Parts: sequence; structure tokens; C-alpha cells
Amino acid sequence: PLALPKKIEAAAADGKAGVVQTWLAGDGQVDATCVRGGVSGWTLLLIGAGHGHKQIVELLLKRGAKVNAQDSNGATALIAAAANGHVQVVETLLRHGAEINLLDS
Repeated sequence: PLALPKKIEAAAADGKAGVVQTWLAGDGQVDATCVRGGVSGWTLLLIGAGHGHKQIVELLLKRGAKVNAQDSNGATALIAAAANGHVQVVETLLRHGAEINLLDS
């Protein structure tokens, strides 16, 4: 996939759904990835879920984001949301078919 621009990565982390939506409406790829903390494979969904931004998560899922995409450590959006106590995001991901049996390292 396409490399995720830093400003879009930051927008997902900050819950700026409008910025993410505008990027996706242009040439942005919903499953573009970046490296965070030395770990590759971070998607917008993983970032948004880990920060508890339900609006970002819903936007990305509607755009076809892979709900079970894993970073290089095996983490998924569901793992990130659950680890950070974001119950509404966890519920949203489960409704969209997030696999509960995937494990991270």
C-alpha cells in the first residue's frame, strides 16, 4: 500500500475526520501504512482506533478499511482500542467483523 503522509497520520491520531475524509476523497488509500514507534504496518484504522476516535473508525470502515489489518507486531485496530479502554470503538469494530482471536506479539 501507499505510504501514509505524516499530516494524515497526525489527523487520524487527533480525531480530525474531515482532514482524513478529504485525503481519501483525493488520492488517499484507506489502507495506506506508516511506521510508528519502530513498528511498521500502522493503518489509519489502527491509529484512529487506538486513540478512541469512533468517527474516524466509522469513516474508514465505510471506505472499505480492512478491519483485521495487522501491524508488524500483529496488533489490530481491535487490540489497540481494547488496550486503551475505548469501549465504543471496540463495539464498532466487532459489529464490522473484527476477529477477536488474532494475537499480537
